[in-house]
Amino acid sequence: MALRPWYYSHWTDLRATMLTQVNDHFGVYWGFGTGEKGRKYTIDPSLKIGFIAIQPLSKDSAISISATTILGGSLREKACVADYGQIGGVQRVNCRLAASPMPPSETLDHLVDLKPGDRVNVVLRYT
Repeated sequence: MALRPWYYSHWTDLRATMLTQVNDHFGVYWGFGTGEKGRKYTIDPSLKIGFIAIQPLSKDSAISISATTILGGSLREKACVADYGQIGGVQRVNCRLAASPMPPSETLDHLVDLKPGDRVNVVLRYT
C-alpha cells in the first residue's frame, strides 16, 4: 500500500506573520499557523510573537535586533495497526517502518514528534 493516502492533507499548514509598528524604532511581530491534519500525522496550530528594535547610528546606517518565537506548531506522527499473522498477531507499529526487520514495538520509538525548525529566530543586523 502506498503511504500517500496516510500522509495527504486537503489543507496545508498556512502561516501568516504581521508587524505592528509601535514607534519609529520598535515594532511587534505577531502571527499564527492554521495547523494541518492527515490520517497519520498532525501539525498543531501555532502562534508567533516577537519584536524588532532599530537604532539609527547615522544618516546612512542603523543597527537592529529582531527576535521571534513560535508557540505550538509541533508535527506528530500517529501509529498504525499491522497484522503480522501467526508470527506476531495484530500490533501497533510505526507506519513507515512496518515492513522493516525491526521488531514492531521498537518502531514506535521512531514516530516523529518535532517542534518547528524555525521555532526561535534572532537576527542582529547592521545596515
